[in-house]
Amino acid sequence: MHTDARNSANSLAQPQYNERSSMTGSNSTRARKGYLRFVVEVGIFSALLATVAAALTIAFLGRLRDHSFPNPLDFVEAVLLLCPITVVSCGSFGFVAGIFGGTTIYLRRKHIHSRRRLLFESSLAGFLLGCTYPVFDGAVNSSSLIPLRLWMTPIQVIIAVVLSVLCALICALSFRKHFTE
Repeated sequence: MHTDARNSANSLAQPQYNERSSMTGSNSTRARKGYLRFVVEVGIFSALLATVAAALTIAFLGRLRDHSFPNPLDFVEAVLLLCPITVVSCGSFGFVAGIFGGTTIYLRRKHIHSRRRLLFESSLAGFLLGCTYPVFDGAVNSSSLIPLRLWMTPIQVIIAVVLSVLCALICALSFRKHFTE
C-alpha cells in the first residue's frame, strides 16, 4: 500500500505523454519565450542607447556651436540633464526600432553565419529604421497629429540615421552570441 501511494505520487508529478502528445508544444512555447525575451531585451537596450546617444550628440554639438569646451564634469552634467528630455522621442523610438530590428534579425537568423553578415544586416536595418525617425519625431513632438510636420533639418536627419546605424551595430555586437559562435 505504501509503495502504491509513492507510485501514484510519482505518476502525478511527472507529465503523462501518450502517442498524440509530443514535446513540440513545449518546445514551441520555449522558443516563443526565447524570441520574446530576446526582442524585448534588444528593444530596451536600443532605447537606452538612443537616449544616451542623442543626449551626447546634443551636448557635444551645443558646445561645438558655442565654441566652448567645458570641463568633463560639466559635459557629463549636461548629458544627464538631457537624458530625461531625449528619452521621450529618442528613447521611445529606440525601443520601437529595437523591437522591429530585433524581430527582423531574429527572423533572418538562419541566414546569418558570420559576424560580418550580422553587422551588415543590422546596419541595413538600422539605416532603414533611422530613415523613419523624422516621421516618428514629428508625431511624438507634434501638438496634434492632424498637422503632422517634420521638425527636423536635413543635417538632423543625417545625424539621426548615423546614430541609428551606430546603435544597431552596438546592439548587434552586444547580442551576437545569439547568432554566431
